[in-house]
Amino acid sequence: MEQQQPQQEHRGHHDHRDFPRHGAGRVIVYFVALIVLNLMLAVYSVYMLGMALAFDWSILKSGTLQVIMESALQLLLFFSPAILTLLLNRLLYRAFRGHGRFPRGIWFFAMLAIIVIQVSAVAFIFSYGYVDGINGLNIEQLTATPIE
Repeated sequence: MEQQQPQQEHRGHHDHRDFPRHGAGRVIVYFVALIVLNLMLAVYSVYMLGMALAFDWSILKSGTLQVIMESALQLLLFFSPAILTLLLNRLLYRAFRGHGRFPRGIWFFAMLAIIVIQVSAVAFIFSYGYVDGINGLNIEQLTATPIE
């Protein structure tokens, strides 16, 4: 008697072991794109922080619908760097992952890289004084005050 292997129904689900892993080339290109994207997001976050600090929040005293809508838009713009960071990095990960899968632990190093890149870019912007109008970001509200 021959033993017959039971056939499993496919139903659209798959085991993660049946996808091949990507080589080092795709992972390297992913991290280069991750660095470039998060450097741009860090500059955008500093710019939006300056815009939020420059906004005149005292206009909320009037209480009109237009003022409330304008303030809600400013709050959305203030939080847009965090929202864009989450969305764009997730899209970048999904685009480079494709139908295969990255080696184990890439998501941890990607999260670590996102945090390190954005914090170091913001620190670089503040430490070299790139927030004033002379150097191009036009965020005079964020100029560093000397510590005495």
